[in-house]
Amino acid sequence: MIPVYDEILVIGIKYKQDFNWYIVAKDLCYMNSAIKNQNMIEPFLNHISKFKVTIDEIRLQMLKKIEINKNSLEEFQPVIMIDFDTKIFYLQYPEPNNFAENILDGWRVEEDDDFMDLIPKEKQYWLYKNQNLFAVEI
Repeated sequence: MIPVYDEILVIGIKYKQDFNWYIVAKDLCYMNSAIKNQNMIEPFLNHISKFKVTIDEIRLQMLKKIEINKNSLEEFQPVIMIDFDTKIFYLQYPEPNNFAENILDGWRVEEDDDFMDLIPKEKQYWLYKNQNLFAVEI
């Protein structure tokens, strides 16, 4: 799946100290419909496992877009990070939304927070040959 602005999103999920990227349809990002309690975390992760992408896969998609279209890469920006370990839902979504509405008790929402620096360097798919692909002049 390839990210499409405001339709197909790049999200990061941390669970049991394991961090992974997913490219998913927008409707899978609503916490109130996906996870109603702690017992639903693993079934949710199993359900979206088919959308998991490696760093190399998503980086290759970005490089192809740069090579072919020379357009903005904003659809590749990670917009949600769900940290099941710390119970924080990070959201930097540029459009009006209600992703975090009805979030689980005990969770915290960090909206408009740039969480990209919280991601381990080895998981930052936008880094390529010591360059931030989001900062490259296109």
